[in-house]
Amino acid sequence: CDTAPPPGSALVRHARSCERIARGQSSDTRAIATAVRRRSGLLYSLKPFARTSHSEPQAPARKRPRPASARARPANAPGRKPMAADGDGAPPRLVIAGSYEGGLHGWTASETDDGDVRLSLRFSFGAHQGCCRCVATNAHVPRAQPLLLSGGDDELVRVYSLKSFRQIGELSRHTGTVTALAFCGSKHAASAAADGAIVLWRLADWACVHVLGGHDAVIPSLSAHSSGRLLLSVGADRTLRLWDLTEGRSAYVTRTKGAATKVVWAPARDAYAVALGTRAEVRSVADGSVEADCDAGARLLDCVFLGDAFLATADGSGSISVFATTGGALLWRRRRAGVGSRVKGLACVRVGGATSGGDTLEAWARSHRLLAACSTGAVEA
Repeated sequence: CDTAPPPGSALVRHARSCERIARGQSSDTRAIATAVRRRSGLLYSLKPFARTSHSEPQAPARKRPRPASARARPANAPGRKPMAADGDGAPPRLVIAGSYEGGLHGWTASETDDGDVRLSLRFSFGAHQGCCRCVATNAHVPRAQPLLLSGGDDELVRVYSLKSFRQIGELSRHTGTVTALAFCGSKHAASAAADGAIVLWRLADWACVHVLGGHDAVIPSLSAHSSGRLLLSVGADRTLRLWDLTEGRSAYVTRTKGAATKVVWAPARDAYAVALGTRAEVRSVADGSVEADCDAGARLLDCVFLGDAFLATADGSGSISVFATTGGALLWRRRRAGVGSRVKGLACVRVGGATSGGDTLEAWARSHRLLAACSTGAVEA
């Protein structure tokens, strides 16, 4: 306005109310601040921020040189709010999923008295413009700073700290939808996109150290070896490639029988699984022989090893199947009821204090649970 509003006007009262909210002097501070950040598309949490206040001083972020390939945003940028953390500051056991609307959603997995898993919503916020296509964490890396990566249709890889529950930056190098992410040991991470390129990032400064070219089409899946030196990738060009990350080159290329949708290393042996149409094959690294041919009967969308002895698959009909990795015998199957209830992703969570799944499926089920993310928006155990 060209002229100042009267002292008692509604505009002035609203401005003073906003100032009290910003200073944390209003009883509705958390709810209103959450709503404002939700409307503006910034990071927000669904839980109260009991340990965080706008009036508390924040330590300045340590300055680092920013590479040209990474547009990093400081964690204490204006408008940023941390997601709620545990009281002791340790990262909780989280189940994280991306959605078609571009959101990232996290649930705390806790064990009930009867041995089941209860999922409690921990955070939910908009991360990408368009769909969120992939997520990855380094929870399997011992003594590593807990990180979360997400990729989507906006061609960006966003980086979050699961210790401070803040976004710490975003990476931009791809010219297509980011379709796959993987942590390669404790020092690197890899991202793949619809442009057919795989970018290897160094975690110390988030610099791009290699761009691995070879695929001529979209790369739907990546899987890093436990050593952090090898990486498997499959593409819509009907090729499977093994990458030597120490030298940044392709070490092995083979043609697949169709366009693969998933590839995953076995946890503790030299074998891997690849999903091809309605079938999943478990192959030996030594000679490339097929150790198990698992027929799910519908187009596979995901697969995951349950230890070294079992392979779980999810398909477009809503079925979850478990096969033996030797011989490919069907051991268990469950189909979700309802129309359009496709199972889009699978993950495992450990319950109790056991560290080994055992040699039988029943022994594995006593210490683990299988989680499924469905196209209806449900996450089930």
